[in-house]
Amino acid sequence: MPLRKPPGSVAERVGSQPHLPYTCLCRTRKSPLLQCRILHTTQGAPRAKTGAEQQWLSRQQSDPYVKAAHAQNYRCRSAFKLLEMDKEHKILQPGDRVVDCGAAPGAWSQVLVEKVNSLGQNPAVSVGFVLGVDLLHMTPLEGAIFLSKCDLTEVATHRRIIDLLPSGEADVILSDMAPNASGIKELDHQRLVNMCLSLLDLSDAALRPGGSFL
Repeated sequence: MPLRKPPGSVAERVGSQPHLPYTCLCRTRKSPLLQCRILHTTQGAPRAKTGAEQQWLSRQQSDPYVKAAHAQNYRCRSAFKLLEMDKEHKILQPGDRVVDCGAAPGAWSQVLVEKVNSLGQNPAVSVGFVLGVDLLHMTPLEGAIFLSKCDLTEVATHRRIIDLLPSGEADVILSDMAPNASGIKELDHQRLVNMCLSLLDLSDAALRPGGSFL
């Protein structure tokens, strides 16, 4: 369930090892953007080069969530993960200011635009704000502001986020990030811990009291 920010909490960063680029958890390690290409390609079905890629491709082509994402124009199947969590925990409300960490390719941000009414399509409720941040390039999305090629483990990125947030605060901070694996367990673990602590630092600096961190 979503974590609530405790009063006065401060995350202390540990370690200083370099970070690998992070990516959306819905992607495969071998072909990090293949899934989204399946949803948007106009060149016919993607071709796998290895047996493992062929197995993954076969699963993707038969995955009901991939098909549903295509039918509903979501950029990635992970949109349904956020929809399910919000249905269970009621995290998102119209008018919320939300930061989507590790936002590429933008499926969660698509859900957020709908949930917080950032386009103002429902005049009966408050208008929200959606800010997506990722190391990767993101195709613009109406109703959201994207910070591409920005490292969320850097304090400078945190400052940019706070500068863009209305009143300098977020009601909700979401993250679907994970570091790309190097194959070295100790190093991968340290990078994951550092990434999590960086997000806690961001929540301490930008999340309003009583806000949600997921």
